[in-house]
Amino acid sequence: MEICEKKVPEDVKRILTLLGLESTADFAAMLERLIGKCKVTREMRDKFAAAMKVNRSKLDLVPGGITPEEVDYIYEKSLIVE
Repeated sequence: MEICEKKVPEDVKRILTLLGLESTADFAAMLERLIGKCKVTREMRDKFAAAMKVNRSKLDLVPGGITPEEVDYIYEKSLIVE
C-alpha cells in the first residue's frame, strides 16, 4: 500500500477512509492481525520476488506501475526471512 500511496494517493486515501483507517501503517497492522506474518527462507523470498518481476500481467495490475526495486521492497517488508 505504501508504494501505491506514492503513485495514486487519492485512491489510497479513499480505501483507507472506507476501512476506517488513518494511514498505510494502520492498513499494514490490520493485515498482520488478519493473516499474520509469513516466514520464509531468503532463497524463497528471492525466488518469489524474481518470479513477480518477470510477470508483466501481475505488474501491470499495480496502479501507477511498479519497478523491480519496489517489488524487492514489498517482499522484503512483507516476509520474515528465517
